[in-house]
Amino acid sequence: NVGFLGNGTNIGDAIGLAAKRLAESEAKEKVLILLTDGVSNVGNLNPLQAAEFAKEGGIKIYSIGIGTDNTAKLPYKVGGKTFYQEIPGGSIDVETLKSISKSTNGSFYYAKSSLALGKVFEEINKLEKTEVKVFGERKFRYRYKYFLIFGIFLVFGVELFLSKKRLFGV
Repeated sequence: NVGFLGNGTNIGDAIGLAAKRLAESEAKEKVLILLTDGVSNVGNLNPLQAAEFAKEGGIKIYSIGIGTDNTAKLPYKVGGKTFYQEIPGGSIDVETLKSISKSTNGSFYYAKSSLALGKVFEEINKLEKTEVKVFGERKFRYRYKYFLIFGIFLVFGVELFLSKKRLFGV
């Protein structure tokens, strides 16, 4: 459903919240992927200010604008009816997204299709490689089968007992 979170795009507050959570992380590399289809037009925090907070926390932002650069239509409701506001030239503020990424030593990508978006994620994966140490291996053995088999036999046994009891009138 379009509009269930309200009308508009809140990029600044999203970056601010993510930066706050990542600042508490003990990870060596802190990366935020900002995936948006819109211009930041709601919220309390300016996206560029939020990017500065992220930069102070050592967070690198990769911003990805998704959509086309054609005229976009932003839906809004009035009295139960849906109307569309046209945004000429697309609904992505490319310059702001580039500034956000540049200020945090990240990169900006423009994905006009799902195929292009997949390629962007592949490129980010190549750029951000971190070695993860695994301290042991856990193997699980599921033992529910024994209880399942026991339960099935128990149900059939009870059913058999009750059917014989009914059959002989006992």
